[in-house]
Amino acid sequence: MTNKTKKYIFAFVLFILMGGVYAGIMSIGNRYLRTHDLLNPYVKGMFTFILCMGIYFIYRWFSKRLDKISKTQ
Repeated sequence: MTNKTKKYIFAFVLFILMGGVYAGIMSIGNRYLRTHDLLNPYVKGMFTFILCMGIYFIYRWFSKRLDKISKTQ
């Protein structure tokens, strides 16, 4: 395996890990609000928006990382 391939695999594993941890934290927050009857449609919409934006930023980081790896010699 070449050095580039190892970097690609490491970036992908980090991408999956970051997405999973972020989604887990959001899930725990959602469960907490649901348990204490604090979840209304407005909060649910905000949670969805924050989750989507977080996943988008993680994906953007991943894309930049792949571009950076592909440009190295």
